[in-house]
Amino acid sequence: MSSEVSDDPVSAGSTVSPTDDTPQAAPLPPLPPEAEGDDALTGGGNGADVDDRTGPTTSASVEWGRVDWIACAVLVAASFLLVGLHVRAFPELSPIDELQHLDYVVKAGQFEVPATDDRIGQEAMDEAACRTIASTEYVPPECGSGPYDPRDFPAGGFSTAASQFPVYYGITGLVARAIVSSGATDSSLVAARMVGGAWLGAAWALLWYAGALIGATRVQRAAVFAVLVPTPLIVLHSATVNADALLLFTGAIGLTATLLYERQRLRWWWLVVVYLALLIAEPTNLLVIAAMCMYLLGVRYWRGQHTWGGYALPVAVLVVALGLRARALPRLQDFLFPGAGDSAPPLPPRETGDSSFIPLAPRVEAVDLDRVLSQLPSVFTPISNTYLSDPLSSQWAIAWLQLSNWLLIGLLAIAALAYVGDRDRSTMAQVTVVTFLAAGPLYTFYYAYFSNSDFPAPGRFGLPMLGVAAIVCATAVRTKAAVGVTAAIGVCSCVTTLALLATA
Repeated sequence: MSSEVSDDPVSAGSTVSPTDDTPQAAPLPPLPPEAEGDDALTGGGNGADVDDRTGPTTSASVEWGRVDWIACAVLVAASFLLVGLHVRAFPELSPIDELQHLDYVVKAGQFEVPATDDRIGQEAMDEAACRTIASTEYVPPECGSGPYDPRDFPAGGFSTAASQFPVYYGITGLVARAIVSSGATDSSLVAARMVGGAWLGAAWALLWYAGALIGATRVQRAAVFAVLVPTPLIVLHSATVNADALLLFTGAIGLTATLLYERQRLRWWWLVVVYLALLIAEPTNLLVIAAMCMYLLGVRYWRGQHTWGGYALPVAVLVVALGLRARALPRLQDFLFPGAGDSAPPLPPRETGDSSFIPLAPRVEAVDLDRVLSQLPSVFTPISNTYLSDPLSSQWAIAWLQLSNWLLIGLLAIAALAYVGDRDRSTMAQVTVVTFLAAGPLYTFYYAYFSNSDFPAPGRFGLPMLGVAAIVCATAVRTKAAVGVTAAIGVCSCVTTLALLATA
């Protein structure tokens, strides 16, 4: 069987005629000869060869066919399966502010945006009282004893999620409201959690496409995806109500848009629009925007495109994005959705005061450099630096998690330091390593400098870059032995996660 490699993973043999206003990328590397072989491990029908000594034949992209649509469908189905099993096995609310996020989703589904001084509503409080919150420090009020007093809930019942733009909350809230109206469930929490399966499935499908764009074979992508799909970091944040459920998907959008722009299939102004939309949707997406800008600068340098026009776009986008994140977006948020202030209905006084369980970040008066530098590994190993829900906290899950973590670090190092196919891939891997290392210290510095808060960066802040890491790791799986080891770890992780969730 033979297959012809094309620059276009959607339609082999298609050509693109760039318009005058499209910045020109360097010509793509020469395409390899047709790949021969029917065995999946030799890349048959996928435009690339896998050899025990030299690994996959490199190309700018690999062709897209019916098997890829099937792979995307499998990824979407697996996403809903994992999310559904976790929702069933973990009825409590996550201690990572899920109560506040749920309140935002419920209100956004009714076209209401909470203000920064608002208290959470009765529907969210009822879910927390009846399901409780997975924290040993919190004792909920009696279920069904409403109307509830917000001061009996975490953070004094304040809507701590109100500082974010309503993109995730509005979409999730409207879909969850439709699910509840259909009679599928009477719980807004369950409905909103299940929407996370759609965000996760869309993310993996888009990353599968991005992997084809960058030239990773189907076998390479499948092996690495099998390792990442069942990780607790991804499953938890997709199966609970929080804006982090959006991050893997938005990171995939940023990566795909950048690759399409590099292949002259996306105009520069569309790339700018995409980056701006990502930043508004979730400010944490600054991580992937900065990484993609550094990647564009890197590939232009290695290609010898030392022109003002070649460097202007990524530099301008990076500077504007940093300015928006630091100053403009918070002010825009305050302008569009001001605090409740005196308009908030007062709560009746009581002797016990507010809840003592108020997990707010400690205040700092100055930036502590030692504290900042201590955050170097916090995002660099995101899948291991995560909260583990009860169903996924067994030693079996932790063992496979640590093994997967070290495997991904090794593949990332190989992709960054070794010659993996071409300079563009190596540049993306190097940018990914630098971004992961810098993210933790930069986040802690940002909160200390701008908010006077001691905020250690959690691994979930690396979610926008995790899809990028998956793709560059896939390009480092160069031999049949590497494919076998990676796939074996992935399969064992999947089986362990499914077994733990199904039997919880």
